[in-house]
Amino acid sequence: MTERLLTPADVAERCQISAKTVLRAIHRGRLRASRLGDQGAYRMREADVEAWIEASVCTVPPVRRATVPPPVRTPDELSLGRLVLSPDMGRR
Repeated sequence: MTERLLTPADVAERCQISAKTVLRAIHRGRLRASRLGDQGAYRMREADVEAWIEASVCTVPPVRRATVPPPVRTPDELSLGRLVLSPDMGRR
């Protein structure tokens, strides 16, 4: 066997996540892994990691901007919450 087996730390670094997240995926059965011995550390094949990554990818729909024009506001509505300057303000 010439294939290099990956550790949870290797997978975590590759995916830019924590090793704890990788171990959670293994324990939940989402990421296939093997243990070396009774108390041994987990090892994963690259093909299994690739399959996990592909299964974890979700597509995000593009954000669409509203095509509804903004409501028309009356001058009274426009002045609510705004400072309206009048000609006689600030002058004595």
